[in-house]
Amino acid sequence: MKIIKQIGIVFSVCWLSVLAEKILPFAFPASVIGMILLFVCLISGALKIEHIQEKSDFLLENMAFFFIPAGVSIINYFDVLKSTWLQLIVICVVSTVVTFAVTAWSVRPGAEGKEGKRKMSEIFETPYFGVALSVIAFWIGVKLNRKLKTPVCNPLIIAIVLVSAVLLIFRIPYESYNQGGEIINMFLAPATACLAVAVYTKLQILKEYALPILVGCAAGSAASMGSVYLLCRLFGLDESLTVSLIPKSVTTPIAVSIAEPAGGMVPITVVAVIFTGILGGIFAPLLIRLFRVSDPVAAGLAIGASSHAVGTSKAIELGEVEGAMSGLAIGICGIITVLFSMIVL
Repeated sequence: MKIIKQIGIVFSVCWLSVLAEKILPFAFPASVIGMILLFVCLISGALKIEHIQEKSDFLLENMAFFFIPAGVSIINYFDVLKSTWLQLIVICVVSTVVTFAVTAWSVRPGAEGKEGKRKMSEIFETPYFGVALSVIAFWIGVKLNRKLKTPVCNPLIIAIVLVSAVLLIFRIPYESYNQGGEIINMFLAPATACLAVAVYTKLQILKEYALPILVGCAAGSAASMGSVYLLCRLFGLDESLTVSLIPKSVTTPIAVSIAEPAGGMVPITVVAVIFTGILGGIFAPLLIRLFRVSDPVAAGLAIGASSHAVGTSKAIELGEVEGAMSGLAIGICGIITVLFSMIVL
């Protein structure tokens, strides 16, 4: 009964956030409203952390899994990628470095004081097929990641590649697979809302370093969005691709909630977010040395602002303060990016 109660609380928060989204006179993603609402409930004492801890831990630990269907739909955009793949890589690399540098430098002063063919087709046209294939592919990705211990073997990327390969090789329509994918997608909003729990558990650190955290996250978010926009204009990319790439430095659920309503291509956004995270996971130590970031608060915020959850795993390896700051940056940069996107998109 305990887990059912926790599920009920999280889904109720998500339902209320959907109502709020429809009532608000301006566009604001329901998933982010849910995150803010849950954080307010926790900080006000209306909810105790133990009321939702197990459910939120489960959703946060497995958040990448819920993006497999969105990532697999990249197979519908091969024509777009074929002509712009090099520009997309350059934009992700340059923007990640710029975001890291701006965040780290902006924090420094303050810091110092996320029947045959028909019968076969009927087998695939069931929600169980999509869910089962996603679970198996993600399980393989997790196993490879644990064995090889490298950010390149991201479980979500491996799962997307495996599922896409199965669909293409056996000529299974994406629509058939997505019957199960839609069930998985149902968990995206609850998983996003549970980011509030991650922020709440670091409330003491947030109070202690409030000014450098807010300044660093705001500067990093502005640098990320601004650099992506300028590079997209430089390469002559269309509006849809630009919108898809602008939120690439925030965690996937928030990035999707920004790009999709603005006319972006969700699969492109998902791939850009994953690639950005991998860049941070691999090159964070190098960037720290390159930009001479000696303060652990600045280093952690820079990693989280530029490469979200994947980068945070590297920040945790670097130190406790770096890991905590990077984790905070995921949620706070997400909210700030949503606010900025309301102005520019």
